[in-house]
Amino acid sequence: SAAKGDGTNVVVNHSSLDAAVSQATQTGVQVTTQAPTSTTVDANSAPQAEASIAQDYAKQTSTVQAATKAQQSKNDYYAQDTKDAQAVNQANQAKIEQAVQNAKNEGVGLEPNNVSQAPVNTQTATIKAYDNSDYEAKKASVNQKTNETVAKLVDATEKAHANNTVANAENNKSALNQAVQNATNAGVNVVKDAPQNVGTVTKDNYQQLSDKIKQDYANQVNA
Repeated sequence: SAAKGDGTNVVVNHSSLDAAVSQATQTGVQVTTQAPTSTTVDANSAPQAEASIAQDYAKQTSTVQAATKAQQSKNDYYAQDTKDAQAVNQANQAKIEQAVQNAKNEGVGLEPNNVSQAPVNTQTATIKAYDNSDYEAKKASVNQKTNETVAKLVDATEKAHANNTVANAENNKSALNQAVQNATNAGVNVVKDAPQNVGTVTKDNYQQLSDKIKQDYANQVNA
């Protein structure tokens, strides 16, 4: 304090508040600042005025520090969620890419205009960090969409694999054809059996149908 006329100009140190504001701003809190409080009172009232201003500064400091703590907590969660989101997105992308490759290996057409298979959206759903409590719910939703996409791809792949397995068994007639040729060369009149109607191929019966076709060909060869 310093004498000024017939009164006393009261100015209270506000370095703690300034430091709190600086830390809050760095953390991301938007702080509205005002000029430091300064008042002129009579000498007898100076201690009371100084205490009042100091109390106000302390209250502001406490409020700013609380806001900083809350913002820092949000920042920490955001950073954690950002890191987690990156890992989730990479894992989901890898799942779909592997499922797509497996499908392509079985000849599944994934183009939207492909008529042999129902179109499958192979675009990976992604998640990003949020500064609220929605992150876990949104992550669960993204993971569910990924799993649904992978399940569709797996189903298409398994169906294609079943059809391919039966088709390969039907087309693998090299031993039978050679036996027919040998018999014909020997003057034997060979009557080929009519192709089998294997019925509907499913993921559950394809191996049984394939084995049945192979056995039928083997029986004809050995007849």
